[in-house]
Amino acid sequence: MKKQLRLAVTMTAVLFSTGVSLAQDKVVNVYNWSDYIDSSI
Repeated sequence: MKKQLRLAVTMTAVLFSTGVSLAQDKVVNVYNWSDYIDSSI
C-alpha cells in the first residue's frame, strides 16, 4: 500500500513538473555592454 502511494505521489510530481516546464515561454534576453559601463569613463 505504501509503495503504491509513493509511486502515485512521484508520478503526480513528475507530471506537474513536466507541465510547468512546457508552459514556460522561451525568452532570449540581449544586453548591451554600454548599459553597464558609465558613459563618463
